[in-house]
Amino acid sequence: MKLKADDNIIEIRPDLEFANQLIVDELQRKSLYHRLHPTITDVIGDIVVGEIKIDESSEPFRFMGGNDRVLHYNGKITELYNELCNIVEKHKQYIPSLNLQSVDSLLFTTLFSWSESSERHGNNNKLSYLDELIGLYLSLKKKKVVMGKEAAQLLDEKSRAMGFDRLTTDTQEQLIGDNNVKAEARHVGGLGVNKLVYIPSDMDIIIADRSGREGIVVPERISNKIYKLILKEIVEEHQRNDTTFYIKLCTDDFSSIELESRSMFRRSKKNVKLLNYLILLMDRCIVQSNRFEIIKKHRYVLIYDILRALRYIDYNHPTREDKYTYIRTTVRDNTQENLAKSYGEKQLYR
Repeated sequence: MKLKADDNIIEIRPDLEFANQLIVDELQRKSLYHRLHPTITDVIGDIVVGEIKIDESSEPFRFMGGNDRVLHYNGKITELYNELCNIVEKHKQYIPSLNLQSVDSLLFTTLFSWSESSERHGNNNKLSYLDELIGLYLSLKKKKVVMGKEAAQLLDEKSRAMGFDRLTTDTQEQLIGDNNVKAEARHVGGLGVNKLVYIPSDMDIIIADRSGREGIVVPERISNKIYKLILKEIVEEHQRNDTTFYIKLCTDDFSSIELESRSMFRRSKKNVKLLNYLILLMDRCIVQSNRFEIIKKHRYVLIYDILRALRYIDYNHPTREDKYTYIRTTVRDNTQENLAKSYGEKQLYR
């Protein structure tokens, strides 16, 4: 880490093996070259053929405060440099081998997931819509398909007693196809899969008046077209995004309980996901580095102090124990394993 005050930058020389692995991971995660931070692409160039890899000739990198689209240092670089130097000196009592060069890779991690916020906004809108479609599917399926006289005459006594939902797929398909029940249906799946899904369509569609006045009832012939469109949109949108919801639709229909207990989409607070991701990267950097031995508590407090110096963390945790607890909780809750346990199986919109 070297200050270039005239250029208002800090020059950093990250560990090349670690830096190259971060680049590989980022490209695999997003599959887009433009996702790399301009600080990196300025070194690599606009056109890259074959493997993207940096070497000693690529260093030093120009560090101007981190992820300049979302999380960025908006003060004087000279002040940041001095604060980082003070952090290194302060932490030497806990990590004797720590020096200015040691934090270069940590600063380099803050260049990753560039433009994450704007992309997440678009992604959040998509995920929110996918979850809304699941909620719509649940609301419709809860209404059940009613078997009238025409359907009952075609079934034996045992089948009539079972109710439509428990009939075989072939029987359901025949009743729907012959218009003996009011339900819109279609098949889902790929090669070797031909699963029938349906939604009841024997309900009025009403256009609600936002002022609270009487709604408008849509005529039945138009309603029939709308139900077809609804099911088409639910299936095709989830198929296009290859969601857990669609995959399960292809194998087995959902129970109302399973859909009601799903993990519903919630928008995260601004920048929280990105900050958590960078904390994980920093922790990985220190763990994988053999430059210095460091116990978990000292590692986490160092990460906190650097992020605080960069002004990525707004709230000041006053004690080392508070800082350690904050980073420890973030690392614990945001590992892929724990996210999968907490949300993965129930996040049907992904």
